Amino acid sequence: MTDTYIAVDLDGTLAEYDPKRSMTEIGPPVPAMLRRVKMWLEMGVEVRIMTARACHAPYIPAIEKWLEDNGIPGLKVTNEKTFGMLQLWDDRAIQVIENTGIPVTLSTNAVLAPEDEYVKFEPLKSAEDQVDT
Repeated sequence: MTDTYIAVDLDGTLAEYDPKRSMTEIGPPVPAMLRRVKMWLEMGVEVRIMTARACHAPYIPAIEKWLEDNGIPGLKVTNEKTFGMLQLWDDRAIQVIENTGIPVTLSTNAVLAPEDEYVKFEPLKSAEDQVDT
């Protein structure tokens, strides 16, 4: 059986990103994301840090130290996706509907062709908007 886990990107997701920092300097934590990761860990969910930094072994100790300094030591640091990944939390990812290529939502950095379809969700104004009449 495949071990399941939630993958969390580092720069821009779990830690604030600043392109002026060196590859061994990591920004302060993003509070909402750090709380979420700690909650998952308390629930017994495995969390892995998925970051492009991990493709260069000398950068991994700085990531591990950052994780320890921020109260989430011992997480696996990787740059590889496996079949056990349940979710990927990433500031650059765009979710698509399975087997269609249609984006679920668009971000400010989405690059689309003019004919691309996408699913647009309108925010609900009230609970009554959820009920068909």
